[in-house]
Amino acid sequence: MVLSAQFKTLVPDMSPTDVETLLGAPHEIDDTTVPAGSGWGLQDSLKHKIRAGEPVLQWSYFDDEHDHVAWFAKPNGEWLLTLRLSLPRGLASDRDRA
Repeated sequence: MVLSAQFKTLVPDMSPTDVETLLGAPHEIDDTTVPAGSGWGLQDSLKHKIRAGEPVLQWSYFDDEHDHVAWFAKPNGEWLLTLRLSLPRGLASDRDRA
């Protein structure tokens, strides 16, 4: 439950260093690009829009009940938090956390 409370304190524009200082190293990191034809990165909920073909960094943290996911965009050449989301356990990763 501590992770859930700490995760809720993340705010847009935090750097990965800021997030790691608060939460520790992520359990999983996915450094990729938004697929061609995808509109995922243009959602209103994202502080910084990410167009198809642009880089996106996904950090995932897991506890017993949730997958906590932080997405970073590079709007000005440096990674900045654009969205944080807590999902029911198992939705962000199928990795065994038992």
